Amino acid sequence: MDVGFDLYKVFYFVGEFKSVTKAANYLCVSQPAVTKHIKNLESLVGTNLIIKVPKGIELSEKGKELFNEIEEPISKLVSLEIKNLSKNSVIKISAGHSITNKYLLNKMIDLNKKYPNLTISLSNYYYRESVQRLRDGKLDLIFLNLRPNYNFGSDFISRDFCELHDIFVISGKKKLNYPSKIKLLDLVKYPVICKYGISNSRFFIENYFNQNGYCFDVRYNVSNHYLIEKYIEEGLGIGLVTKEFVQDKLDSGEFIEIETDIKLPIRKIVYVIRKNNRYNEILNEFIKNINDYKKKI
Repeated sequence: MDVGFDLYKVFYFVGEFKSVTKAANYLCVSQPAVTKHIKNLESLVGTNLIIKVPKGIELSEKGKELFNEIEEPISKLVSLEIKNLSKNSVIKISAGHSITNKYLLNKMIDLNKKYPNLTISLSNYYYRESVQRLRDGKLDLIFLNLRPNYNFGSDFISRDFCELHDIFVISGKKKLNYPSKIKLLDLVKYPVICKYGISNSRFFIENYFNQNGYCFDVRYNVSNHYLIEKYIEEGLGIGLVTKEFVQDKLDSGEFIEIETDIKLPIRKIVYVIRKNNRYNEILNEFIKNINDYKKKI
């Protein structure tokens, strides 16, 4: 009797993940649909293929035999499916605007040229939401600031992406209006330009000020790094920026770095993907291309 490829494929991923839920997330279908496919396959082969256990599911003896038979051919066919993506294929990425502009954008364009049927959905969620969406299968790849001692869990792969250094700068046109070096606590004497919200660097500064009995007073709270740069260019004050994102302006003298007695902590950016994501082959290729590109800039 001819059993459809989809039944075999669904069973393969259930056996691979030992989980109906994870198989459903990977295949982007509902859990009931996966369960129905398994029952249809069991009906056709005439025996149970999976067994429910307290921690999830296990393959029956017949299920193990079938899995071993189909593992190699199904994995090869899945790889072929990836290389011939359908028009409704979507890879969902979350990354900050500055990371996207500096590192990702060019390689995203290259990826689309290679896989013209692939749609790349780009968003920018806060830390907790991006991690939760990755867990729920609503994102495929996230870039974020690594928080101390954070463990993403065994279902995820996280790798170091880059280090970022936050500094204070002024417009080169206003360098005579500011000292070349100031104490961090003396920032209150000057108009400060900073991105609003909770960031690692801002948290560090505010905590340091609070410990010393001061309030970190920000004159201009703006929504993104681009606006900070624009405010600095207008000579409106001292801006908190990421050195890697303004290096060209530092080199040209358009921006001048203000040295502080207390150095801001280095931020480590990581990328995270789910294990056994259906697009991991493409995502790994994408990340490799980005890393190669980073070495050139």
